[in-house]
Amino acid sequence: MTYLARSKAARETRDEALSLSRKMGNLEFIILTEIWSTVLERIDKTSNYLQKETITLDVATNLLTSLYDFITNLRDKFDNFESSAKENNPESDYKDLSQRTRRRSSRQSFFDGSAPSVQLNGKERFNVETFLPIIDTLSVHLKQRQSSYEIVSQRFSLFFHLKTLNSEEIRQGCKEFSQIYHEDVNEKERVPLQST
Repeated sequence: MTYLARSKAARETRDEALSLSRKMGNLEFIILTEIWSTVLERIDKTSNYLQKETITLDVATNLLTSLYDFITNLRDKFDNFESSAKENNPESDYKDLSQRTRRRSSRQSFFDGSAPSVQLNGKERFNVETFLPIIDTLSVHLKQRQSSYEIVSQRFSLFFHLKTLNSEEIRQGCKEFSQIYHEDVNEKERVPLQST
């Protein structure tokens, strides 16, 4: 590689690094770092518990419910994330300090006239367009997983509580279980007790 080619490559690398540095100094980037740090730390802890060999289905369901509640409650914590980001980087600010005009709808009927515009400042725009969609998307996917765990946990709850159920409750639970898994379990089939 010639000296000129190396010099050009070095300039491009330096320019790219400066551009990234400026982006990382934006308050939006710093807030995202705070958000993802909080979210991923909690997900990691939950994931580690879910991978334990001794975990039971009801405990796993409770862990996912707890994680779902935690993520959902973050919806109201935007100001906390922003305060923390500003405290750690007092010189940073939103990249878009001026108010921007956003059109709500491009569809209009003959009698409606133009749609009213919505003014969003940098904080509101970031909250509405970035923060809330992140939290809502995580919440929806966690709710789906948690619901699946709840269904399976309910179906097998009979086996978790055998010692506390009376014989009629066990009979009813076995009947319901065999109806769900009718291809694998026959309600009328009895296993002979083996003497020891």
